[in-house]
Amino acid sequence: MQAEAQAPAIRVLLVEDDEDDYRLTRELLAELPGYRVQLDWAPSYEAGLSALARRGHDLCLLDYRLGECSGLDLLRRAAAEDYGIPFILLTGYGAFGLDLEAMRAGAADYLLKDRIDAAALERAIRYTLERKRDREALANFNQLLERRVQERTTELEQTNAALQAETQRSRHAEEGLKESQERLRLAVATAQMGYHYRDFETGMAIYSDQIGQLCGLPPGSSFATYEQFLNAVHPDDRERVAETLARATREDTDYVHEYRIIQPNRTVRWLADRGRVYRDEHGQPLYGIGLAWDITARREAEMEREALYAEEHRLRERAEAADRAKDDFLALVSHELRTPLNAIVLWLNILETTPEPDAATLARATAFLKRSVDQQRRLIDDLLDTARIASGKLQLEVRALDPAAVAEAALEVVRSAAEARGVEIHTLIDANAGPITGDAGRLQQVLWNLLSNAIKFTPRGGGVHLHIERVDSHVRIVVGDTGSGIDPELLPFVFERFRQLDASGKRRHGGLGLGLALVHYLVQLHGGSVRAESPGQGRGTTFTVDLPVRAARLPVPPVPPAPVGEGRKVDDEVAASGAKTSSLAGVRLLVVDDQEDAREALATVLARHGAEVSAVGSGSEALALLAEGLESAPPHVL
Repeated sequence: MQAEAQAPAIRVLLVEDDEDDYRLTRELLAELPGYRVQLDWAPSYEAGLSALARRGHDLCLLDYRLGECSGLDLLRRAAAEDYGIPFILLTGYGAFGLDLEAMRAGAADYLLKDRIDAAALERAIRYTLERKRDREALANFNQLLERRVQERTTELEQTNAALQAETQRSRHAEEGLKESQERLRLAVATAQMGYHYRDFETGMAIYSDQIGQLCGLPPGSSFATYEQFLNAVHPDDRERVAETLARATREDTDYVHEYRIIQPNRTVRWLADRGRVYRDEHGQPLYGIGLAWDITARREAEMEREALYAEEHRLRERAEAADRAKDDFLALVSHELRTPLNAIVLWLNILETTPEPDAATLARATAFLKRSVDQQRRLIDDLLDTARIASGKLQLEVRALDPAAVAEAALEVVRSAAEARGVEIHTLIDANAGPITGDAGRLQQVLWNLLSNAIKFTPRGGGVHLHIERVDSHVRIVVGDTGSGIDPELLPFVFERFRQLDASGKRRHGGLGLGLALVHYLVQLHGGSVRAESPGQGRGTTFTVDLPVRAARLPVPPVPPAPVGEGRKVDDEVAASGAKTSSLAGVRLLVVDDQEDAREALATVLARHGAEVSAVGSGSEALALLAEGLESAPPHVL
């Protein structure tokens, strides 16, 4: 209670047209440590002007939005009327440049409402009041200097009349200087400022002990010469400081500047310095006097605020880029899914409008429908693999594998595509390179993606090569082509998801751009590495995969920030293209699927293979069917 009674009392005017914000600010001011705050509320622009005109406040907290007027309008009006109190502008949103506009209009500080707490408000008020006290101290000091100049002029006139020799004039000047120094010391000690004096006739320089303390010198010591002081200034600021002081001696103007000091312990502090050069009746400089004070806390706060603004801008740009990427990806998925659907719809329309299609038409329709369905299935498999990677649910079925066998399985899938495009595949496979440990389907998927990409980007008449060999403790798989190549600037990004660029940097091929990204992740999952190399555009590309020989299954690596994946399990492709016919005669099957078309299609396929099929659309129907008629002959497979 005693500490609270001793805390300095300040009277604060709050110009705020929102009562809720007024209450919130009042609560924060009540929690303000180190002050006893008397708060006056002006709920409008006009009420604020009336309260300011009474000139009874130490500080004004000013809302940016004040009905038809703004806080900036009131700031400009206050600057014109010179009410003599500092303003802190409060705003509900941070517009770029608003802080600078507020400072130019006369605000001492600028706070965002959604970031205000008791500590931030206390810090802003403290800094504002300190700057107000500094300005008042400077004004008082300037008045003191003016009086001293007048006194000094009178003294010099009296002394010149009485003295006959230059030695006596110098002695009296030195005595007057000591007196002036003592007065300056007493004047600035309370304001925690340091002063400096420089005689341009004799070259003598005096720096107060406070200057020495601000610059990190031992107590009771300071600089002996102007050159010593200048050497303590930060090298990046030294030339500017020297030029400011030199210009003040040439021109009849006061100077004020801010600069950094490097203390003996290498700590950097910011100082503000304000001074004046006094001249004789002929305009020649006699001496200069200045004040310096520490502004490190203010500059650090300004830099922190600038860093926060920069971070906010960076995060906003990142969010906007992510939003654009999402829209681009959705448009791409929509396009890639719609393309095979269009082919399906067109051929179904042809079949529906052709009363008795001939065998050739049926064969063409079947081939087109199969290709379109396969294309959709591949795209959906790509998206599912990407989702599994993003959720960390992509699992491997690990066993010992022969890399040559894995390569042959992948080659079988892509060989027909290579022949259709007129691309020749060359292989050089060491049958004794393995064995390795891994998931056969996923490794086939890796090779299928690499080979498919090589074929896709190689023109007719070009070649693709596949080499497998043993290199130390790894099996090295190399897939190269003589195709369009990759720009060296794009090489670092080839394994990012949704990248599908040719040498020109433009998307010219189908797909979601997930293939190489999924290759990268699957190889990592097997404990291996993959890299891409290209001499440049039109000079082909080479991908090199290194897999450990008989390596134990490694822990699943962390999912990268942008989940990767493209391609599909080649096992599915092989099964779709070359499934063997088998008989299900005598096997009782119960199909449960809530999609009628899928249910009927599956039941039809199973029945064609001789199975006894029952099909229902829900779990409850299945249970009812089992209870009613299948108890004596339950299904073998559900």
